[in-house]
Amino acid sequence: MDKKVAVLLCGPACSGKTTFAMYLNAAIRRSIVLSMATGVKDVATKMSWDGEKDTRGRKLLQDIGSIGREYWEDLWVMQAVSSFSSIAMKYDVLIIDDTRYRNEVDVLGTYFDDVMVIRLHRVDAGLSGNAAKHESELWYKTAPVSGHISNNGTLDELRNAAQGVAEFVLEVLDAG
Repeated sequence: MDKKVAVLLCGPACSGKTTFAMYLNAAIRRSIVLSMATGVKDVATKMSWDGEKDTRGRKLLQDIGSIGREYWEDLWVMQAVSSFSSIAMKYDVLIIDDTRYRNEVDVLGTYFDDVMVIRLHRVDAGLSGNAAKHESELWYKTAPVSGHISNNGTLDELRNAAQGVAEFVLEVLDAG
């Protein structure tokens, strides 16, 4: 199979994007989960970040992400592309668990046959204060999406939703 699909998850912090990505990955089996924030977290770790996403940690991550984007808008997405490219022959589907900007969708669209953006929503999700106003926390609200997942129920319901998305992704691959 030569067709490649990217499934990009967006939504507020703590909406279940990473959990959904893991469920989706398990259901597809020809996929891998990567995070746009991996490069940001690597830089933060080199700066002695303790790994906590508390107020200080979140600000550090947002600041590093912003500085990288000011230098080159596509910096973090191209790191994800590079990571996937080195292992792409093993996988048909790339799942990104933290899509935060339109350019990420655009760049990945040049590398994949199909790009699906899925927005997760959870009633009690999201950040507060200045962290909630950061540009990286806003795009998902107006992002053009292929589908919506409400994560207000149980983990089994979220797993079932991931199974439904996986079936659709596999149909797209098989139609390829």
